[in-house]
Parts: sequence; C-alpha cells; structure tokens
Amino acid sequence: MRFFHGCHAGYQNVYATRPGGIMLPSAGRHFTPELLRRLTELGVAVAEVTLDIGVKWGVVRLATWLRETAGVTEPLLPEGTARTPADERGNFPGAEHYDVPIETADTINAQRRAGGLVVICGTTVMRTLETVTDDTGRVWPGHGWTRLIIAPDHRFRSCDAFMTNLHMPTSSELQLTASLVDGDRLPEIYRAEIIPRGYRFYEFGDSMVIV
Repeated sequence: MRFFHGCHAGYQNVYATRPGGIMLPSAGRHFTPELLRRLTELGVAVAEVTLDIGVKWGVVRLATWLRETAGVTEPLLPEGTARTPADERGNFPGAEHYDVPIETADTINAQRRAGGLVVICGTTVMRTLETVTDDTGRVWPGHGWTRLIIAPDHRFRSCDAFMTNLHMPTSSELQLTASLVDGDRLPEIYRAEIIPRGYRFYEFGDSMVIV
C-alpha cells in the first residue's frame, strides 16, 4: 500500500508502506494494528495490493472541488481524456493505478480453492480485483491503470463480501456499492436506517460490510 510522501503520518492507513499516493483508501482507516493481529490469529489471511490513489487524478479532483466551491460544477478532465456518460451524470471514478503482486494473487486464489470467502475492503480495491480477475474467479498478478466503471449490470468475479464507507448520492462509489445488492435495496437502507440513525458520511465516517 502506498502513502503520499510528505503527507501527515496520521493521515495514512496503518499498513501503508510505500510513498506514491495522494489520497488514502478511506475504508482501510477502520483497521488498527491490533485488529489486524486479531484477524490473523483467527485464521484470516490478509492480502495487500498497492494503490496509487489519486496520483493522476488527485490534482484534477482537488481542482474540481475548488471549482464546485466557486459554483462551477463541470468536472475537470486531464487534457486528451474523453468525457464519458458517467462523467456527465456526476459519477467521476477516474483511472486509478494498481499493483497486484504474485504473492497477493496466490493468497487469494489459495483461499478461494480452500472454500474461503474473499472480503474486499474499499471501492478502489474492488475495481482493481475486478480488473485482474478472470471469468473463472482466478486472480492474476499485474500492474496498470483500471478504468473499470462498475454499474448495476456488472457481474462480480472477485468478491464474496465487501467492506466500504458510506457514500454520497450520485457518487460513483455509491453506484458501485449498490451494484452488489438487488435493485433499489441499498438506497432504501440509506433512507430507512443510515440517515435517520445519524450515521457519519465522508472520509472519517462509518463503514458497513455487505455479504
């Protein structure tokens, strides 16, 4: 897992080891060294991927947020990048760089062969593993840029359960998460349970597990 070189040490996941990212995978903030140790003691295999969160898009996103603050809502795109229908709707997942080492692929594949469940943490990890997993459910090592947009008609190949934060309306993260459940079930849960009970959104908010 990469972290932004020069970013405050408190603004990292506890397992961040390599400089390079601009934004951290928010869902991973819920883990502590003690929690990871307890999971390992319970027999949970932890497999890591390297995510360069926001290296290409971080400045673009920051500029977009500043423009929105000023009342200009059209997303900025890097020069030469074509705008997609998702961008027009406000969904702006962007290309994200990943590195899946062979050790990680072997660990996930071995757990699946043994009948274990693959629990994915975070939307970027989901996009990454769905990019490198074939139709048989086998994960392949590799590195590159994922431009995968996960919509309700997506057939998941790598995920048995999903841990993620609470996402805002119209966001690509909410669209991805809702694709794991049938129909409009997730928005209904947001309206009936999450919002009335005061759960917290944004980067330091609450999390949920979908099984």
